[in-house]
Amino acid sequence: MEPIADVLALRYASKAMRAIWSPRGRILLEREFWIAVLKAQRDLGLPVPAEAIADYERVKGQIDLESIREREKVSRHDVKARIDEFCALAGHEHIHKGLTSRDLTESVEQLQIYRGLELARLKTVAALVALSRRAGEYKNVLLTARTHNAPAQLTTVGKRLAMFGEEIQLAL
Repeated sequence: MEPIADVLALRYASKAMRAIWSPRGRILLEREFWIAVLKAQRDLGLPVPAEAIADYERVKGQIDLESIREREKVSRHDVKARIDEFCALAGHEHIHKGLTSRDLTESVEQLQIYRGLELARLKTVAALVALSRRAGEYKNVLLTARTHNAPAQLTTVGKRLAMFGEEIQLAL
């Protein structure tokens, strides 16, 4: 079955934001999570061979969504399918020891949210910089202000832009 396209994401989300939330992006984060867990387990004294970690790192970017879908048809479990795929690629079965599927999925979802917020912050700061420059350019361009839907005293386009920037900065 073909996945249904997320029309809003395609229309409004940046390529970088879509990458964070894409199936491929999620699986890559999961694999990075597993590698970090293996390293932590090794540091805590569990018997995790260094070559296993190296092999997992070597194949973490080899993501075959169709192969994972086929594994899920057999296991009827999304996380198990992704774990089996990663282990088959690496040639080891060292991940998922002492953890539940929710440990993985909730950690990855939190990381996706964090990275999405980081991206939004970066874009917001860039917008503030651009708005600040425009406010400076138009600081002497007059326009009639409005109050209660009626003309009021004069202000400048730069002042209006600065006010919008202040609101965005407060939101940030």
